[in-house]
Amino acid sequence: MSLFYIIPDIIMWKKFLKIKTAIIIMLISLLCSFAVSAADNKERSIDFNDSWKFIQSDVNSAESKNYNDSSWKTLNLPHDWSIGLNFNTNSRAGQTAGFLDGGTGWYRKTFTLTDDMKNKHITVDFDGVMAVATVYINGNEVGHNYYGYTAFSVDISDYITDGENVIAVKVVNRQPSSRWYTGSGIYRNVKMTVTDMIYVDTNGTYITTPTLEEDLKENKAQVNIKTDIINKSGSEKDITLNTKILGKEGNTVAESTDKDFNQTITVSNPKLWSVDNPYLYTAESNVIIDGNIVDTYKTTFGLRYTKFDANEGFSLNGEYMKLKGVCLHHDLGALGAAENTRAIERQLDMMKDMGVNAIRSSHNPASKTMVELCNKKGLMLIEEAFDMWSMRKTNYDYAGAGYFKLYAEDDAKKMVERDKNDPCVIMWSIGNEITWAEDNLESAEKLINAVKSVDTTRPVTMNENHYTTEQGQQLMDMVDVVGYSYAPDSQYVKDHKNHPDWVLFGLEIGSHMESRGVYYDPTQKKQVDYDELQCTAYDIQQPDVRWGETVAEGWKFDRDNKFVLGEFVWTGFDYIGEPTPYMNYSMTDIDGNTIIPKSSYFGIVDTAGIPKDSYYLYQSQWTDKPMVHILPHWNWDNGEKVQVWAYTNADEVELFLNGKSLGTKKFEKKTTDYGMEYKETSDGDIYLSWEVPFEEGELKAVAYIDGKVVAEDFVKTAGSAQSVKLTPDRRVIDGDGKDLSFVTVDIVDNQGVVVPNADNLVNFEVENGEIAGVDNGNAATFERYQDNKRKAFNGKAMLIVKSDGSGKPIKITASSSGLNDGKATVYLSDENVQDKTLLEILPTSVTTKKGTEPSLPKKVTAVYSDGTESELDVTWDSIAKEKYNTAGNFTVEGALIGTEQKAQAVIYVIDIVATEPFTDVTEVGKTYTLPDTVNLVYSDSSKVKANVVWEQVNSSAYDTEGIVTVNGTVSETDIPAKAYIRVASLSQGYTETNIAREGKAGASYTGDGSAEPINDGVISYANSPKNRWSNWVSKTETRTEDYVSISWDEKKTMNSAKIYFATSSQASGVVPDSISVTYKDSDGKYQNVPNVTENSETVSGGTITTFAFDDITTDEIRVNMTNNSGSKCICVTEIEINGKTIKPNDSAKLSDIKVNSISVDGFKENQYNYNITLPFDTSTPEVIAYSKDNARIVVVPSTTKSGIYKIMVTSESRLISTVYNVSVQIENAPIKSAEISVDSENITEDETYDISMTVLDELNNNISKSAYSTEYDISNNKVVYIKDGKLYALSEGSTKITAKVTYMGKTVTSNTLNINVAKADYDKVIIGFENVKVSTDVGNAPILPDTVTAKYDRGFSNEVDVVWDNIDKEQYSKYGKFTISGTVKGTDIKPKAEVEVVGVIAVQNASTGTIIHEKPELPENVTVYYSNGEQVEKKVEWEDISEDMYSQTGEFTVKGDIEGVKLNSTATVRVTDEYIRGLDLSARKNGYHYPEITASNTYSGDDIEYAINEIISYTNSPKDRWSDYKDSSENVWIEFVLGYEEETEFYLDDVTIHYFKDKYGSGAPNTMQIQYWDSASEEWIDVNNQSETSENVDGDSNTSGIVTTYEFDKVKTSRLRFNMTKDTDKCVAITEIKFYSDYMEKYDTDTLDDIKINGESIADFNSDIFNYEFEYEGDKIPEITASATDNAAVTVVPATEDNPTAKIFVVSESGVNTRTYTIRMNNGKERLKQIESLDDNLEIYLVENESTENAPKFKIINHSDNAQTIRLYVAGYNSGRLMDISADTVQIEPSGTQYVSTEIDNNDRIQEYKFFIWDNNNVPKTQSTTLR
Repeated sequence: MSLFYIIPDIIMWKKFLKIKTAIIIMLISLLCSFAVSAADNKERSIDFNDSWKFIQSDVNSAESKNYNDSSWKTLNLPHDWSIGLNFNTNSRAGQTAGFLDGGTGWYRKTFTLTDDMKNKHITVDFDGVMAVATVYINGNEVGHNYYGYTAFSVDISDYITDGENVIAVKVVNRQPSSRWYTGSGIYRNVKMTVTDMIYVDTNGTYITTPTLEEDLKENKAQVNIKTDIINKSGSEKDITLNTKILGKEGNTVAESTDKDFNQTITVSNPKLWSVDNPYLYTAESNVIIDGNIVDTYKTTFGLRYTKFDANEGFSLNGEYMKLKGVCLHHDLGALGAAENTRAIERQLDMMKDMGVNAIRSSHNPASKTMVELCNKKGLMLIEEAFDMWSMRKTNYDYAGAGYFKLYAEDDAKKMVERDKNDPCVIMWSIGNEITWAEDNLESAEKLINAVKSVDTTRPVTMNENHYTTEQGQQLMDMVDVVGYSYAPDSQYVKDHKNHPDWVLFGLEIGSHMESRGVYYDPTQKKQVDYDELQCTAYDIQQPDVRWGETVAEGWKFDRDNKFVLGEFVWTGFDYIGEPTPYMNYSMTDIDGNTIIPKSSYFGIVDTAGIPKDSYYLYQSQWTDKPMVHILPHWNWDNGEKVQVWAYTNADEVELFLNGKSLGTKKFEKKTTDYGMEYKETSDGDIYLSWEVPFEEGELKAVAYIDGKVVAEDFVKTAGSAQSVKLTPDRRVIDGDGKDLSFVTVDIVDNQGVVVPNADNLVNFEVENGEIAGVDNGNAATFERYQDNKRKAFNGKAMLIVKSDGSGKPIKITASSSGLNDGKATVYLSDENVQDKTLLEILPTSVTTKKGTEPSLPKKVTAVYSDGTESELDVTWDSIAKEKYNTAGNFTVEGALIGTEQKAQAVIYVIDIVATEPFTDVTEVGKTYTLPDTVNLVYSDSSKVKANVVWEQVNSSAYDTEGIVTVNGTVSETDIPAKAYIRVASLSQGYTETNIAREGKAGASYTGDGSAEPINDGVISYANSPKNRWSNWVSKTETRTEDYVSISWDEKKTMNSAKIYFATSSQASGVVPDSISVTYKDSDGKYQNVPNVTENSETVSGGTITTFAFDDITTDEIRVNMTNNSGSKCICVTEIEINGKTIKPNDSAKLSDIKVNSISVDGFKENQYNYNITLPFDTSTPEVIAYSKDNARIVVVPSTTKSGIYKIMVTSESRLISTVYNVSVQIENAPIKSAEISVDSENITEDETYDISMTVLDELNNNISKSAYSTEYDISNNKVVYIKDGKLYALSEGSTKITAKVTYMGKTVTSNTLNINVAKADYDKVIIGFENVKVSTDVGNAPILPDTVTAKYDRGFSNEVDVVWDNIDKEQYSKYGKFTISGTVKGTDIKPKAEVEVVGVIAVQNASTGTIIHEKPELPENVTVYYSNGEQVEKKVEWEDISEDMYSQTGEFTVKGDIEGVKLNSTATVRVTDEYIRGLDLSARKNGYHYPEITASNTYSGDDIEYAINEIISYTNSPKDRWSDYKDSSENVWIEFVLGYEEETEFYLDDVTIHYFKDKYGSGAPNTMQIQYWDSASEEWIDVNNQSETSENVDGDSNTSGIVTTYEFDKVKTSRLRFNMTKDTDKCVAITEIKFYSDYMEKYDTDTLDDIKINGESIADFNSDIFNYEFEYEGDKIPEITASATDNAAVTVVPATEDNPTAKIFVVSESGVNTRTYTIRMNNGKERLKQIESLDDNLEIYLVENESTENAPKFKIINHSDNAQTIRLYVAGYNSGRLMDISADTVQIEPSGTQYVSTEIDNNDRIQEYKFFIWDNNNVPKTQSTTLR
């Protein structure tokens, strides 16, 4: 049964069909169960998301109906509070969960039932609350939910009233609770369901089509619908069920009316649900009684059948297909975990467009919204239940908190019950990468049975990563379909052979890491960068993630093998948390901040929702619509060789650079052995590639199929950043505050090209809308997701907006320092407007040079109300020539046919503002040849090359170190050109690079092509590709001597040469008999290189020979070779020359910036933005910058006096560029004077007067009132009062008034007003005083105010002096409240002050359990309880726990001190020697950095990682072991560092090592000594009492194994070291090392066994009864003690005089379960509860202990001088109708006290009682108040 659901009184039908599972699993039909929305059926379901109150705090009594939540935040659900927090590197959530805290939060919602809801069955339905939820209705606890991903309902029918009701939800997300970001709060939708007392149960239909495949042959579908109907009416009813099947258009296609609730209905001409046409039907279930429909329930479903075959793979509706799937976590990037329909839909649309046909909800049940969208979009879904079973993965996850064992079966059923009718769901997954535990097989069986008890039509699977272990194989045999996690191809083949009945697929593959827009040269195999914390976007091998693979590697095997169902790639989108491979890595940004990655790199799309390049690679493999995509961007150094890749599904691609063809690359068409066609290159690549020397301009790819152009893509060289460009994904959205527009933010140059490395900070202003989130996809940033600003990452960012409810279009402005603003408008759809209307003509912009008429576009884009766009012809207004003869910008309008709207174009006129200086470095003695061109810089920061004429410089200028300055002229401008050449020697710093590629290749003879291949960077020993020089002549003739050479235009310094000889059978090459290296000297003669050493290495297909020699300087080097083989030639595929070159500076920093000759204050080279304010009379500013390290500088001035001056800095190496922005503002004139005035200084009491203020600046201009602040100085504040520009005359007297006015930091004092207040012409009488409330700690005298606020019979209230009565010390020596009176002259009315005495009355106790010899872990904080009901969590310091306390079984207690609190906390610790195997500490988990393992020596190929990969192999098939083979050392060691995200200490007392043994000397060591790291002494220490036991195991004929277990005294450590000795001619070989922590199963019971009052047990105590009453005599409240079973912690919070209810909190030893007992203490004395009075003269109290809801008693105190007649009414209501009323009347004497009560009959007809008090004139004295 559901944890929340009330057991039905009568279940009309409940039976499940059982079907045996065959080798071929056929999934038959099914689909979707969801209650229809309020729009479809108002009586059934209501949106309950709006108008909740929220606070992120654990507040006391927030469940109470009358709790004051007015200060809480008002919001709409779904809601995730964690996403709005700052990243916290100290968060317990940790890096793997994104450094975002959880904690505790409360939600409250006040609602009133409408008339049609009364006497109905009502539930509140939560689709998900993260993580642990407790729900209250009107103060009554109505349920819990412990798994944040499952839907649950609470039945509130018995707890609601006709008036206002309050639902409160407490949410606790204790960290760490997950391996990824979960979010916190009510993060999924909430609905209220209202039904008659006879209704279809929630998820109460089960729809199957068991004969669909056969039925379709007769063009029909027999649909079986089983319906559960609940009867809560209390009597038997004759029920008829009418079921209609509705088509997609709403028409009835079949119908059945029957008394039988198991109906089979035939649909003729059925339409199937498929991935291409996801047709959906609706089953409408109508419950009929006496001819009336009392309930209507709608179920969406689809007709489809699936097959899962061990050999034939997967098919849907008889059509074979591969599962092309992705895994998706539930977070939505910047939106956090808060569910949003549009955001999910956008994700699914992007995946569908990529070619995805299936989703895996990893690793938890999906939201109902996602399931419904998958139904709608034709996406199949594998819905997963859990990430862990009984063994935790984090401290407080579903297992760590103890919930799995208690609730897993029920939660699995909830998942299946909700979604059992959804056609998209094709499989149920019961777990992901489950950690080893002894009870795993038992857990699997329970979960499989739980799933199949609800649904037998779909197979059960799980994601298994322990596929080689015995337990893993057993689990794989239990499920219907075997899902692998990162299994190698060989594992599929092996299991397919050994288990021919297993159905196999990759449930998780990939883990290809990628950063959008980051490109490392793929020829260098560089995938990651630990300095930048980014990953390349090229699809290359990933050594840093041992389990990962490239896109190509993952897809090709699945594609080629029919028996593999398909694959699910990790992951479709990046997610917050798990930033592999940079766990525990950090960097320092340019501002000096430490940055630690906080989100993943695995996604195909980044967290911002922007595709990475791999998106298009998958699209090229998974879709048929022609496409092509090229990478990388096109901003590189001139001549730099760039690897250009094209992803396409076309036949061939031709690449063009600036219109010139660079050649065509083609695929070969191939077919799998089962007939599937695909395309690959001859080398097996699924992409095409070129190496292209960079040249500025446009690179375009043109794709062809059958010779016809089918697709194009291009990249362009971007200039400097000029503007922010905004592009909404939808320009028309709903105005409901939920629909979203995702606005792509691009940093573009003046031609609109995205600047690929731009990281500008962009600020957003949104009018008529709200920012839902901001992101840029960068994993390595701590910028907030909920903010109004974001830096671009590689040129892009994302802004997400929604309507604010105003109904007006959303206007967005994006600004960035030094750039033009970006603007966009998002319109709101209007349901009342049916016709398509024109909303906007999108503005355009054009850049033109000064004096050049702008070329405007012929068409503009129109946006329409239905969200569509079209291109319209435009006729532009004529432009006066003078407008484009001046730098700046202006706007021109254009006319359109058919509309009065005007098009607008912004014209940017640019002019030359600078000539960019040229900088470089040369070696001493080498004349530098300057370039023929320089860059002209325009006012928009763009650059254009221009020819330059340099002055002649004597070559001797380069003979000494220093800077050579050269002047030049450019014809286009009078601004001179400058060149600064730094002359330096090698001793000042050099780089060593392969300079062969800079030179020209030559040879003495060429017999095979040319010599060009030897320095092109391509090494190929065979013919794929054929890329080599040879001296081949013929088969019968060879040459004996030849050379190859590399020459340069200028001399180079070098010290080694590496020659790659091709000797493969395809090359037919031979290694030369002799090789020498010579160089050309200054005389042109060839000399041998000096002090040469030669080394050769044989590789597959070739030999690499390296010559190292002393430095030489030359412009040509030769490799001379002889060959006497007589049959083969010499083949050289590559030569590399290690050259030394002067290293150019990479610094692009400034040393100073001056404005008007004054250095900018606070200048720092790493600070890039400055705000400078100049005096208002400043002339046009002059900005000068000074570079460091010979960087080139260009200052681009602002076109206006105030504006941004951009300083562009480029390093000497031209690799680094930075931009400094100086924002210059001319300051406002300072304040000069302030004058205040009133119409008259002689005024009258109780009148109001305007007070005027005139404030002037130094230029005598008025300063706006909003710009300054005012503080009034009033000499006598009892006479007058000033507020909001009004002067209030309070009482007779005189006072002086002056004003202090502050503007821009300067304060002036105004003139003085001498105010005389005359007495009013009437007398005023005090009629009361405002209440005074103070609090004090127990024992401390309260501090009372010197004045009180008097209320008069007319006029204003005013402060008057008061003298308080003396306070008896006894009054503040005990907890509670008391009232003290005071005296005010001139009146007998006494002011009252309520004093609350507060103190600590209890401290939370704790309990825990620990394994013998393991020090217990006690809580860091406990709850402190105060007498006023407040609860505060405070840090506790526990007394020291000695080792002997936990070295023997039993119990002991520990005291804890809390600062500032006298009471102690007590923790009871149970020590046991009973435990089971716990966490596997030796195996690394996916996504975690630890454990780390290193060894003293490792043989090549025998990776140390094999010792912890959970594969045990005593043979060479597979070869999976570490060894130190060929190491002659006698000593060898292996070291472990333990942990997950960070190094962590664990208790250990044994280790098992699986040794591999063979006849060649591999085996176990001679000796072993285990050491542990002692963190206190920081040294290695031998374990004590080490012993070992071994057993031999079989391998194959040549191998075997030894399993040795080492036991020792328990140690707590984070590191282990295994020191071994061996014979020098042998080696140690280990296939696996295993060690585990021990695990104690703590008690879950939370039951009291006794409650004692004053030492005596309560009579008839029952642990399952939670509420008690106790009568006592006297003033002293009795002492309560209590004890619990199974070491549960007990905390007694005693009663006080003001709160007579004591509470006993019981928490189980495990911390999982809690109970609360209450004891109401009653000594017969009045217990008063004050009721709010509408009359200041009356105090009204409810006498609680003498009242019932139908017979209340009140105590009323009259403070006035007049008698008052009071009338008390009590009324009884049923469904809002008055059923009975009673009244009583009393007269209360002046300053008297009187009791009043009345009573009405208590009967079943009355649902609610209310009271109200009037006087005899029927004037209310209280509000109408409910007594329940």
